[in-house]
Amino acid sequence: MRILTIICLFHVIVQATVTVQPVSDSIAIKVPSFEDEGIASQTLSALAAYNLTNARSVVIDLRSNSGGYLYEAIGFAALFVNNDQLITVIDNDNQPLTITRPIDHPHISVSKLTVIINSETASAAEAAAHILSLHPNVVVIGTNSYGKLKISQDTNTPSP
Repeated sequence: MRILTIICLFHVIVQATVTVQPVSDSIAIKVPSFEDEGIASQTLSALAAYNLTNARSVVIDLRSNSGGYLYEAIGFAALFVNNDQLITVIDNDNQPLTITRPIDHPHISVSKLTVIINSETASAAEAAAHILSLHPNVVVIGTNSYGKLKISQDTNTPSP
């Protein structure tokens, strides 16, 4: 088994795609896509306005997120999960490839995590949901996700 550590670089994005807002005594995060770069840094910036120690839980909404860049989904999900091994994918040679937590990647400590998915949650978003399910106090709710069996990789896309 090969182990790969993905290094996530944070980019400044002009138009934010992540929405963060308080809902009752929790914080809700809506990620409509992983097609833009800098999702993890957008999330960190948006969360800076809130005191997470007072939040009862963090709710992550991945409904109708059709995916995007796998490394963006991994970087986002790794914010909330402190495990070394995050996910195992099958590479283009049908070999297992274990993705590990990026070195020095920020970690947001939350006591309870809720992840919402639906039948339109697909591809990289399903990978994010899987990684988020590793949180020690997580509830995944909604309908079954799209169920994509293989994550496509554009060979012209630079690695993170």
